[in-house]
Amino acid sequence: MEKLRKIAMSSAHQGVDIQSIFGKFAAKGSDKVSCDELLIAMSRVSDDIQLRDVKELHRLVVGASTSHDLEDVKVPVNEVVQLLTL
Repeated sequence: MEKLRKIAMSSAHQGVDIQSIFGKFAAKGSDKVSCDELLIAMSRVSDDIQLRDVKELHRLVVGASTSHDLEDVKVPVNEVVQLLTL
C-alpha cells in the first residue's frame, strides 16, 4: 500500500491527474472500478505496479479481510484516490 501511495503522490506532483485516469476505466455513467480495472489504471500511472499491492488497496476500499470473489466488486474511484493521497 505504501508503495502505491508513493507512486500516486509522485505522479500527482508531476501533474498527473490520478482521479481522471481511474475515471477512464470506470463504466460509463459510473464512478466505480473493479480490481482488474484498478490494476490497469495503476499500470497507466507507473510500470512498477504489482498485482498484490492493487489487490490490497482494493480490499481496503471494499472493507473485507479476505478475497473471496471480491475482485469483481466495484469500488468508488474517489475512495481509492483518497486512500492513495492521504
